[in-house]
Amino acid sequence: YRVIRTLTASDGFVFSPHDIVITPQGTALITAYKAVPMNLTPYGGPANGMIEDTAVQEVDIATGQLVWQWDALAHVNPSASYVSAAAPGTWDAYHLNSIAEDANGNLLLSMRDTYAIYEISHATGAIEWQLGGKDSSFTIGPGAAFAFQHDARFLPTGEISLFDDECCAFLPNGKAAPPVDGGSSRGL
Repeated sequence: YRVIRTLTASDGFVFSPHDIVITPQGTALITAYKAVPMNLTPYGGPANGMIEDTAVQEVDIATGQLVWQWDALAHVNPSASYVSAAAPGTWDAYHLNSIAEDANGNLLLSMRDTYAIYEISHATGAIEWQLGGKDSSFTIGPGAAFAFQHDARFLPTGEISLFDDECCAFLPNGKAAPPVDGGSSRGL
């Protein structure tokens, strides 16, 4: 491997190595995070809490300049999270872990801690649809529910694949919680 460019996040966010997508336009779509002070009492957490906002940032590879950004806190209610806001430390309500781009430039985002994937309009930033989670745009059939998913991707057939991790939140004692539905990890 040879380093050709070092990219950094902007706007107070820190680059996360979860995913990076190089676009045909010469930009990179990166995952980024930042801790934001927030009253978490509406979500069962402390009044002087911190939430980890997560973003997709599009960075021009040649210049390193931020050209577009979408952040979860501005578009997804933290109540969509399945992770407790009462746990110590910064609340990771979303946990963005994959980005994919469709032929129209819209983005497919996987947010592990909401048990959902989202299609985001690149033009408007609006959530076009949500698959899974507490407010799914679609009915999830028997055996098709997923949790703590990763690596959501568009397939050439028009279908979407993802890795259903099924696990793991961490309990207050630091041990991993059992799988959500008692099953095991699988590809969907």
